[in-house]
Amino acid sequence: MEIVSNCTHTTTDDPHSIFCVNDLRIIHFNIRSLRKNFDNLLLFLSSFSLDFHIICLSEIFIYENEQTYFPIPGYIFLGNFRASKQGGAGIYVRSDITFEEHPVDLEGAEAIAVRLVFAAKRSVLLTCVYRTGATDLGMFLNSLQSYLLETGHAPHILTGDVNIDMFKPESETYSDIYGSFNYENIMTIPTRISPTTQTCIDHFLINFDHYQIECGTLNCAITDHLPIFACLKAFLLREKTETCKVRTRLDISEQKLMSAFSNISWDLVFQVDDVNNAYSSFVSNCQAVLKDITTKKISRAKIKLEKSPWFTAKLESAKNKREHLFQEWKKFPFCPKLEKDWKKQRNFVTSLIRKTKNEYYGKLLKNESNPRKIWNIINDATGRSSTSTKSDIPDKIIIPANEEAIESCVSNPQSILNELNKYFTTIGPNLAAKLPETDDTNLFEQSVTSGLDESFVLSPVGDEIIAQELTKLNTKKILITYLLVLSKLHLNILQPH
Repeated sequence: MEIVSNCTHTTTDDPHSIFCVNDLRIIHFNIRSLRKNFDNLLLFLSSFSLDFHIICLSEIFIYENEQTYFPIPGYIFLGNFRASKQGGAGIYVRSDITFEEHPVDLEGAEAIAVRLVFAAKRSVLLTCVYRTGATDLGMFLNSLQSYLLETGHAPHILTGDVNIDMFKPESETYSDIYGSFNYENIMTIPTRISPTTQTCIDHFLINFDHYQIECGTLNCAITDHLPIFACLKAFLLREKTETCKVRTRLDISEQKLMSAFSNISWDLVFQVDDVNNAYSSFVSNCQAVLKDITTKKISRAKIKLEKSPWFTAKLESAKNKREHLFQEWKKFPFCPKLEKDWKKQRNFVTSLIRKTKNEYYGKLLKNESNPRKIWNIINDATGRSSTSTKSDIPDKIIIPANEEAIESCVSNPQSILNELNKYFTTIGPNLAAKLPETDDTNLFEQSVTSGLDESFVLSPVGDEIIAQELTKLNTKKILITYLLVLSKLHLNILQPH
């Protein structure tokens, strides 16, 4: 296999010279709780001039019903979740990439796989894996071997945190397995740094032939794992790059401009009775002049993840300082003072993010009175979509047996909605029908007078008390209350005063 790879550690400023528009850009990040570090992840991704096509995450620490709470604009998220709030793996795929989910089952690990489809019917299988060090290594390796055998020789990228240190002899069995299937781990530098150890436990396994690959780690102080990236050079050469047409701004003399306007016929502006038609003709004439005296060029659209609206200059400065302190500590990981300084700055940035977001959304809510817009702000702040997604609708519901029908299963979406609607609209009458019948007219009075400690009861109210309370209200409120009493309670107790 002829893979030409260059694995280096890179700061967030350096990739600007490495990444190109036609490169396939993939990043893996051990995020150590997507819920906790999602805002930090957005800040990190927005610092690049070009975005990543694929964002792989391990140790996402979220439940399955939370996967819609962490949207990245322009991406689609898929995940594999544990029943407990630990571990898990997820993939963000850029929305302009055609893909389909691929089945994967690795014992002792969480994994998610997608098949990416590009131009000329080229496809690449991408698998993201997280394996905790507590699981049985032999069981995982046997499962990995079966999976690589099943995927065959098709182009495949496997990335993630497998907790196997490539710097230790114990990794030989692991490397023998993927090597036997013509894979190569292009990560050759430490991916996790602590005061006492430097390990390479985050990997990129690739079986591509004849591709030049830029790869390495990125400087990021969010967790103790460094993000790893792989950039397949010119992989998307046949893909359509996003472009837009713009017109250049030229220095035009007043004489040239007046000459251009004088050569236009204005009859359709002055000789029509309809003012709308006259206005349309005037605008068309102006656009025609501007089109003639300016030149058109093709400009490549900016492909970049937009910064969040609450991202401020102060926050950016604090983030840059955090990355600088982290970079200094990595040079001398045994220095307690450097470690203390960068961790202190890391905590400060986290607190500043929360404060900045609270101030931003708090100001929006304070100045908004439209209920619909208020809910849009709340959904935006909490990462919840205002529209239903596939994950919000259950795949099926079980209808328990009753006197009229046996137990049944409903899987059609429309039938599910109908059954839920039927249940909630009939729950009141159904419960009322189960109440015991009684002829005791004093049952209500007995129930409200025999109250419990630290509770409240509703005592009977007479006509006199109601009339006394109404006289305390202003004229408009009295009139409204009169109508309510007469129409709803049918009490004729009110007399004008």
